[in-house]
Amino acid sequence: MLLPLLWALTVAPDIAPIPGPLVGTAAAIAQIQIQIRTAHDVFQDGVAAFQSNDYEGAISAWQTALARYRSEGADPNVAITLNALAAATQSLGRYGEAIAYGRESVAVAQGLGNLPLTAQALGNLGSAYQGAGRYGEAVSAYGQALALIQPQNRPVIEAQLWGLLGNAYE
Repeated sequence: MLLPLLWALTVAPDIAPIPGPLVGTAAAIAQIQIQIRTAHDVFQDGVAAFQSNDYEGAISAWQTALARYRSEGADPNVAITLNALAAATQSLGRYGEAIAYGRESVAVAQGLGNLPLTAQALGNLGSAYQGAGRYGEAVSAYGQALALIQPQNRPVIEAQLWGLLGNAYE
């Protein structure tokens, strides 16, 4: 039911560090780069845990990465991490949390103008709504995701969304 987490990793296969204001000494700049790299490493720990079905481990890692990305102002990474948290909490049947993370991911991605990431977040939000039995909201989220994906000529993702939309109508 979830859009695969791997889609998150194809939208942003390598979460690139977003440098903050580079003010100060070379040592301060090096420390900022270490912190960003560490957030990325923690995110990757979450990916490994998720792929091993250790959803609590993934959530823990991604919450840590999220806090670091937020403190760094790394907004694309914030949106991706929120979407990953939505997927992990949904995997545990914690739909309320998944919906909250999904909504926040959509808002951040929309604020960035990142259409593929917004579509992915909407797709996962729809999946969380569907899991919670909120089919009308699921259909709406899937429809919004389709509207964003169709002009981008991504037939595999579009097919996944059509399948999810069809499931929501069953």
